[in-house]
Amino acid sequence: PFDSPYILENLEPQKTYNFRFAAINDVGLSGWGGFQQRTMPQKSSPEAPVILDIKQNGYITSPYPHSYDLRWSIPSHNGEPINEYEIKYCIIQKINDVWTEAEGGCIIKEHRAVELTNFKLTNLLPDTYYNLQVRAHNVIGFSVPGEARMKTSRGSDTHPLVHDNSHLSSAMIVVIVVAVLIVILVIVDVSCYFVNSTGLLWLMCGTSQTRNQREDDAKLGSEAKELLNNGNKDSKVQIDSQRPMLDYSMKKDTTVEFDMKRSISKTSFVGKDSAV
Repeated sequence: PFDSPYILENLEPQKTYNFRFAAINDVGLSGWGGFQQRTMPQKSSPEAPVILDIKQNGYITSPYPHSYDLRWSIPSHNGEPINEYEIKYCIIQKINDVWTEAEGGCIIKEHRAVELTNFKLTNLLPDTYYNLQVRAHNVIGFSVPGEARMKTSRGSDTHPLVHDNSHLSSAMIVVIVVAVLIVILVIVDVSCYFVNSTGLLWLMCGTSQTRNQREDDAKLGSEAKELLNNGNKDSKVQIDSQRPMLDYSMKKDTTVEFDMKRSISKTSFVGKDSAV
């Protein structure tokens, strides 16, 4: 069509090209115009992709509450082929007429199937605004991001971002209260242990001390018994078998006389060489 641009592809960077143009109609071809010289720029990162979708009131509306099919056009690679796309989408809120990203609400995805120029965003929140960014990448670097705002549909299970923050705050309050109660119980138990000798700590330590005392008593009893046995052994009189206990140089004869009323024991000694 007339006045429509024509794109020349596969040109080399940092090369100079001369262009001439001629017009043609039903009668024939006109003469060629003068030369127009153009020098191609050096290799660089790709151009910014353009997100494709119909915008109303400055943003795209997703027909789904939890997903969106993101599509974009293939940008010029500027001398080096595109090897991947980077997709970033963040939850945004309008504060004082300024769109602001929510803290911790951004997700980044890599899209390496460069022949496909669409990516499905999932796990989105319903009735929520998102800022979408797509960047192309080649060996030189990333392009400037192509941006657009998008809003998910309301759906049946709306979960505003404020509710999530309040839920997290309630959980933190419960954790803090439980921690304080545990600390108070520990302090009370330690106080009972030192003041009244009661409590869980006293039960554990008292049981351990009683067990240790019983073990010590048993040990002392066994040691005392061993000492007693050793004392008895030491107190035994050793008899020298080489020395007789009695002097056989003197003989001792014992006679016992009985009568009806009493018995009398008499002992007499007889010399060794006596005839009696």
